[in-house]
Amino acid sequence: MKSLHQDHEEGSITPLISIYFVIIMIFIFIVSNVASTYISRRELITMTEAALAEATHQLDEMRYYYQLPLPNYLGGPQRQMVPIDCRDAASSFNQAIENDLNVSTEVEPITVLSFDCDGRTIRAKVQRPHNLPFSLPVLAISQFTNEVEVAVSSRYM
Repeated sequence: MKSLHQDHEEGSITPLISIYFVIIMIFIFIVSNVASTYISRRELITMTEAALAEATHQLDEMRYYYQLPLPNYLGGPQRQMVPIDCRDAASSFNQAIENDLNVSTEVEPITVLSFDCDGRTIRAKVQRPHNLPFSLPVLAISQFTNEVEVAVSSRYM
């Protein structure tokens, strides 16, 4: 004799497994794309910081060698920063960005949105599109654009 309870339980696990499978695939899709975008963003920040750090090495020799010394009570030698030649720093920054792009040919090019130099601090705003590992053609999502702003200051004398 079969009980009525056993007849109602047949086949009830298949829809549950299907729903869990879809949920897990959506979760993998989201986590993979977010992680990939985050890694691409960190790489862009690192490349920009390295290029800006290289650009700070462009010394403004006139201001460095011929500036008047300040007394200690006005922020003397311990507070003075090494002056940066902004024109040379800009060309050095652009050249460093181009060299990084030539090394890695698989990534999209970096676009410099702004470059600002005040003689002591250099700021750059850059962006780079990133192709997502899992695209969603239904929503037309296949790329994300990372945009970062990085600043570097010269060291004290």
